Parts: sequence; C-alpha cells; structure tokens
Amino acid sequence: MTLFQRAICAGLLAASVFSVTPAMAQTAGQITEDSYSPALQRMTGSLVFSGAPGLAAPAGSDRLSIQLSGVSLQGALPGTEAETEALRRRLTGKRIAVSEIFAAAAGLEAAYAREGYVLARVVIPAQTLVDGGALRLSVVNGFVEKIDTTAVPPELRGRIAGLTDPLIGRPGLRMNEIERRLLLAGDVFGVALGSALSQGGEPGGTVIILDPKFRSTTGFVGFDNTYSDRLGPLNLSAGVELNGYLGRGEVFYFRASGNPRAGSDGWFSENPRLRTIAGGAVFPLGNDGLTFGIEAASSRTKPETSGATTTSEFGRVSLRLFYPVIRSVKRNLSVQAALDIQSDRQDLVTGIGAFGLYLDKTRVLRLSADAFRQFDDGGALDAGIILSAGVDGLGARSAADAGPLLPLSRDGADADFRKLEVSLRYRRPLAENWGISLAGRAQTSFGDPLLSGEQFGVTTSQGLSAFDQGDLSGDSGWLLRGEVSRSFQTEAYGKPLLINPYLFAAAGEVKLENPTALEHASTSASSFGLGVDLLLVRDPRFSSASLRVEYGKGNRNHDGEDPERFTIVGSFRF
Repeated sequence: MTLFQRAICAGLLAASVFSVTPAMAQTAGQITEDSYSPALQRMTGSLVFSGAPGLAAPAGSDRLSIQLSGVSLQGALPGTEAETEALRRRLTGKRIAVSEIFAAAAGLEAAYAREGYVLARVVIPAQTLVDGGALRLSVVNGFVEKIDTTAVPPELRGRIAGLTDPLIGRPGLRMNEIERRLLLAGDVFGVALGSALSQGGEPGGTVIILDPKFRSTTGFVGFDNTYSDRLGPLNLSAGVELNGYLGRGEVFYFRASGNPRAGSDGWFSENPRLRTIAGGAVFPLGNDGLTFGIEAASSRTKPETSGATTTSEFGRVSLRLFYPVIRSVKRNLSVQAALDIQSDRQDLVTGIGAFGLYLDKTRVLRLSADAFRQFDDGGALDAGIILSAGVDGLGARSAADAGPLLPLSRDGADADFRKLEVSLRYRRPLAENWGISLAGRAQTSFGDPLLSGEQFGVTTSQGLSAFDQGDLSGDSGWLLRGEVSRSFQTEAYGKPLLINPYLFAAAGEVKLENPTALEHASTSASSFGLGVDLLLVRDPRFSSASLRVEYGKGNRNHDGEDPERFTIVGSFRF
C-alpha cells in the first residue's frame, strides 16, 4: 500500500479513533513504572551502641566528701568544651560528695556520645585525692580494633569487608561514620545485617561483630485490579532478584506483569492486552555506596474497545549512577543521574493493516535527589525532586523529523523539553495505635506541552485511587492525599499480623498545554474512601505477605461519570 493510500485510510478512520480517546489514555508509556530496580537502601531498623563505662560510684562514696582545687582532663576530644567547663564548675569551689565525681565523669562521657564519640570512655585514673588537691580525668579515645566477619558468607566477605574495614584503627570515630559504614553493609542486596560490639584486646579497642543473614535469591509475586476493564482488570506480577552471585554485592533482577488472559491478545501473544517485562542489574563501584545500574523495560497494551482498536508499545533502556551522600538511621540524602533511551509508539489496527498514530523517540537526562528524616517524636519525612531534560540528539526523534503521516504523540511537543517533579510525604503517630500520613506530588513542564510518556499522572494506587490507573494525566499538575489509620496486631498461622484500617481523601489537577478541541485545558478530580492494609510478617528480614483492600468514590469536573472502585492489591515477598 502506498503512502497516499495509507493516508486516505487513516483519514477515513479518524472519527472512530477519536471515539475511543479515553481508552487511548492508558498507553504503554503511561503505565510503565519509572524504575523496576529493587530498593537500594533499607530504611528500617536501628543501630544501638552500648558499653560498660565503669563509672559507677563505689558503695558509700555518697557519704564521703572532698573539696577539689581543680580538674585536669587529658585527651579531651573536640566539640564538648562547654560540657568540660561545666564539669569543672560542678566539682570545684565547694565541698562535694565523692560520688559526685563519678556522676560528673559519667555525664561527660554521655556528652561525648551525644557528639558522636560513642567509643570514647572517660576514666578516673588511680590517684590519691586529698582536700585541696586536683582531680585527674582521662579520655580514652576509643577505636575499632577489628571487624569480625567470621559469620559473613564467604561469597560476600570481600564486599562486606571492603565497606567496613575503613573503620579499623581510626581514633576519634563518630557515630555518623560508624552508622554510614554499617548501613552501607546492610544495603548489600540480599543481606539483613546484624551487629554487636565486644571489648578488644587493646586499651580502648572495640571489636564490631557482624552477623548478616543472606539470601542469594529473593523475589515476589503479586496481583491487583488497578487497571480499567479495557486493559484488565486483573493484573498479575512477579519478580526475582539474583543477589551476589558474582561475589561483588551486585544484583540481577527480572520483572514480569500483565493480564493473564489467553488467546489472540493473551500475555504471550504479539499484541497482548497488557504486558510489561523488565530486567536489569546494579553493580557497586568502589566501597562508599556508589552504584551503576542498567535496566531495560518493555510494555505493550491493546485496550478492549467497541470502536477502533489501538495497540501501543513502549521501550526504555536506562543507565543510572546512584550515590548516598548522607547515610544514617535518622537522616539520608541520595542523588542519582540517569540517561533514559525511550521509544513510544501507538498504532491503529484495521482489517487492512496497522497505521501509525504516533512515534516518539526520546533521550532524557534525569537528575534526582531523595531525602529522608526521622524525627524523635516518631514522625518521618520523605522528599524528592527530579529534573528531566530531553536531548535533541543521540537518535531522538524531534518535531522536525516527524511528519503528518506519523507525528509525535502531542501537537507542539518535542524531544527537546524540560520538566520538574517534586514529591513530599510526612507520616507520624497521633496517639496510641493511631497515625496520619500526608503526601503530595507536583510537576511543571514550564509552560510547554510534553510527549505522552513524560506526562504527569494522578490516578495511582497512592493518589486518586478511585480512578483507573493512568486515567488522568497532563503536562503539569499536582496531587495531595491524606490518610488516617489505626493499627492492630494479632497473630495468624503463628506469625505477627498487622491490621491497619484507614480513611483517605485525595485531590489533584492536571493541565494540558495546547489542548486539542477534544481535550480540556484543565481537569480537576478528587476521591475519598476507606480501606484496610494487612501485613503478615513471616520473616521480618526477608519474607512477608501484604494485602490492601479499598473502596473509593471519585469525582471530576467533567468527562464522564464519577467512578466508584473496589481495589485490591496483594503481594507475597520471599
């Protein structure tokens, strides 16, 4: 068929294409996740350091008194000058109980711990004290004498040692340095790290004993009904991670999901109703948390419709560099640089062949940062920012390369674009067994239209969940969601079962630049409802089963009936 004939046929079918615009909203590019990589950091657990300072006052010392003329402190560490001066004032210029000397020394040691010197000890050397004499105190600058990796599996010993050995023999170590190294070791794929301290053989020496649990193969299976009836509603998913098979702390991972139907549009067919396949690997670079990741993902959709049939295909290859700038129990900051090589295509299927509706090829640089803060009141704050820039080069298909027979996905959009996305989530306990969560996301395209695969979506299971996933998207937009929950704990099959019923409300808006006659420049929507989260903890380090059941009602300012949705999402991790 000639190009002229194809153009005539495409024109004759244009009306039927427009009649299925809602179905076309859920294209492969808009349902593909940004990343399928396993989590690069564990944000649970804590590190507790304790020791026997040996500063308990001898029996009867509270009945003995002395007057000191001064206090000398040998080996003082920086950062506690005010506490040292307070100790001198506390012990001099008046008659004190001997027990006060031990209490003051213990207080100074606690001050060192607050400054991060958790291995430092304040000792009272052997001496003879008389009225009018001076007290001598000494600070033992503790250090890590050895990292005991006896319990570490042989295939991981080299990697774990490389991450933790920099702690050995360094006087004046602070808590943040120790935390960083141990948490980086705990971030190794397939590892759940336990640790303990023991006294070393040298004065001030400490041995850190590592006791990691390791699984070389981990994975998950899951199901949900978050997609529309045109694509689902049932979606099955599965994934597997191969951890440390090369002995370098790397991971290879594979993901598959989609509608499990059989037939001409089944999962294994050339044009499935819904299918996503992804795989990748993450490799450590050096011993300070830097990693390099590579990932490939492919999604296909063929929505069921009473009108014209369309298919869409999205492919992406991603290269990523990730680095944890700050790594601790209560504070984390990580940055990532990525290059996404993407292809997004949609076709109209007819009895005389397939006609291309659009074809996008983009090369996108993305710079992102993620921060986490744990507060003393139990609250936690997550924040993220992503700056994306399309590159008109490296094989990208620009507006100048496109033509009327095979345009780009959006009129006025181009492969050269900029967009900024920010996210924020705050959660904290309100009272016993009660909690609140507030989350928000927003995106700006700086006033320019974006290609379909780069648009901002608000209808997700963590957003406007009463709508079908991928139902509402735009070039710019915002989303807010709040949840109030109550938690209960019981047992099932001899394992802890956490039950969290919740109420939620969400609102959002998406905006289109240069909308067509069939589109709205702005669409606002909201949803509210109730649900319950169930979490069965088989092994707190590796295995759990979760189930979310939710009922929600939605509302939007135009375009169709307000939806009601019963959503169920389940997964089992092993």
